[in-house]
Amino acid sequence: MNPSSEMISCRFCVSRQPKEMYLQDGRPRYRCASCGCPEPEGTVQTVADLFTAPTVLFIDDDPLVRALLQTAVPALDFEVLTAASGPAGIALARRETPDAIVVDVLMPHMSGFEVCRQLRADPSFRHIPIILMSARPDPALEQKGRAVGATSTVGKPGGVEEMIQVLRQALADAPQEDPVQGNVRVRR
Repeated sequence: MNPSSEMISCRFCVSRQPKEMYLQDGRPRYRCASCGCPEPEGTVQTVADLFTAPTVLFIDDDPLVRALLQTAVPALDFEVLTAASGPAGIALARRETPDAIVVDVLMPHMSGFEVCRQLRADPSFRHIPIILMSARPDPALEQKGRAVGATSTVGKPGGVEEMIQVLRQALADAPQEDPVQGNVRVRR
C-alpha cells in the first residue's frame, strides 16, 4: 500500500497525514506515517472524507470563545460557523444545515437547552449531533442535556483538543440519511 494514497486525521500531529498499515495481533491496523500515532479503531474514511470537512456550528454569546473556535478548529479539518445567540444560531442552522452543533448552555434570552429543544423539534435536525457546553459545574448537566435531546455535553473552558475529540466521536456515532434510499444508516 502506498502510504501517501490514504490519509488520516492524526490526533498527535493535529493535521491530515499519510497513513501506513502495520500488524498488531495478526490484524491490520493503521497509524500516522509521520509520527506513528495509531488511528482509532473503527475509523473509516471514504474518498469524500478526504475532500470535505464536516461543518460545525458553534453558538456562544462570548466573543472570545467564538474567536478561539474560529481560529483553532478549522486547522483541525472542520469548517466553522458561529452565532452569537440562540435565535441567530437556530436561523443559521436552518440555512446551512451543519454536520454538528455545539451550544453554550448559559446565554441571555435563550439558553442552550432551549436551542437544543427547538432544533430537535425540527425533523431536519433529528440526526445531527448537538453538543451542549457549560462553564458552570453541574453534575446533572448530562442528564439535563439528554432530556432536551443533546447528543453529549462538555465542560467549558475545556481545551480545543477535548472539544475536537467530542465532536469526532459525535460525528462518528451520528446516523446518516442515505439520499438515494431515504433511509437512515449509521456511520461506523
